[in-house]
Amino acid sequence: MGNETKINLIKNAKNLFAKRGFYGVSLASIAEKTGVTKQALLHYFRNKESLYGEVLGDISNSLNSIVISSINENKDPKLQLIHIFDALLKRSLLEKEETMLLMREILDNKNRSDTSQKWYLKDFLKSLTLILNKTPNWKNASEAELLSSIYILLGSIEYSVISEPTLNSIYGKKIYSSFKNNFPQSLRNMVLITVNQGCEHFKELK
Repeated sequence: MGNETKINLIKNAKNLFAKRGFYGVSLASIAEKTGVTKQALLHYFRNKESLYGEVLGDISNSLNSIVISSINENKDPKLQLIHIFDALLKRSLLEKEETMLLMREILDNKNRSDTSQKWYLKDFLKSLTLILNKTPNWKNASEAELLSSIYILLGSIEYSVISEPTLNSIYGKKIYSSFKNNFPQSLRNMVLITVNQGCEHFKELK
């Protein structure tokens, strides 16, 4: 029963953090949604930061498992990246709350960055940059160049997933449906262009 309660607390915390952000959620609201007292919640998590870290850690483990699975299934780093971003898009569409929460983490973390004890997504980002660095045209790239390109690809996934209501309203369901169907191939094309183009595009055109 105890483990089930903890799992439900993390699940409900993820839902509320995604909707309201770190600062918009209280421990009392998470406890209420789970059907337990605040004191019962504090039995599992010493404070809100601890619970939030557990949520981010859970997401981080899922993302890292996607990377590990791709590395195990493909020897070519280019294929690894294609597989990873395909899987990330599918997961983002299935777990929209996670995508929203990660976007909110970027916004909220401006005030929390000086006190954060652990960066849960660091290993995930590092893994992606290392894979890109193994492709022929990126072997001499700096860490900043690698991260910039990876971040652009990750951002395109997040924006495509969370902008559904807005794009539906602007363009209508028919065009949005077509956009949604075309996006996976567009993302693969972006990955291929990034890999094939290499870090040369960072050099200033003269």
